[in-house]
Amino acid sequence: MQIFIGAVVIGAGFVLSLFLKRNPPPKSGRKNSNSIYISYFFKPLHRGYYFIMNIIELHKLKMKITNNISDGCRASP
Repeated sequence: MQIFIGAVVIGAGFVLSLFLKRNPPPKSGRKNSNSIYISYFFKPLHRGYYFIMNIIELHKLKMKITNNISDGCRASP
């Protein structure tokens, strides 16, 4: 489920980045334009990936904290 959500968010970031990019990369040199295109496609992917990882880590931390609190409540007489 989390992987699916991650894919959706990354896809949304990718599409948004395509829409928000006003100026397309210049087609001056073959190698130059290719490298620009590559960075242009992977930057949003990286952002999306780190965003998802942060969400998952926060979720894990939250689960740990809630588990500890509930354990403490159960242990207390």
